[in-house]
Amino acid sequence: MPARSSWELNQQSLDRLLAWLDPERHRAGERYEAIRLKLTKFFEWRRCPFAEDCVDEAINRVARKLEEGQDVQVSPESFFFGVAQFVLREQFKNARPVEAPNLDTLAAEEPAEGVERRHDCLEQCLSSLPGNSRTLVEGFYRGDGRARIENRQKLAAERNIPLNTLRIRVHRIRLQLETCVSACVEN
Repeated sequence: MPARSSWELNQQSLDRLLAWLDPERHRAGERYEAIRLKLTKFFEWRRCPFAEDCVDEAINRVARKLEEGQDVQVSPESFFFGVAQFVLREQFKNARPVEAPNLDTLAAEEPAEGVERRHDCLEQCLSSLPGNSRTLVEGFYRGDGRARIENRQKLAAERNIPLNTLRIRVHRIRLQLETCVSACVEN
């Protein structure tokens, strides 16, 4: 995965980024989605193992540079792809070989009871979430492949928010769930 900085995209930074792309919000959103799609292809075509994470990192870095007041003398697309090239270099520079897991070792590490316990804890933690958060996170992870992408676009449209904002919200909910599940499993 790409190296993550401590800076995170917030609503104000996202608004600044969209305003930089186009003064008219609707066209800015369309341009943002087109750039996001091109960045995804950029990373996928270069066989980046974590393409979506790299796209998010590139967008965050551009947003941070705009927030810091950097004067950009090139088109937004050129600037995004320049940043994406740095993210890609870092990705491959820091890449470690991935070993295939030994299924015997994995089976020994977490017995069936452990998997059941984690699942029960996840269900318990999901039920403790407010209804809209649970619906959001369950909807976000529903489906596979293209269906999942379309589902996420639909969720963002229903809430009248950009797709990246949806991703940020789900990420925050997921962090809460991971903390809750870990605490539950330990007890």
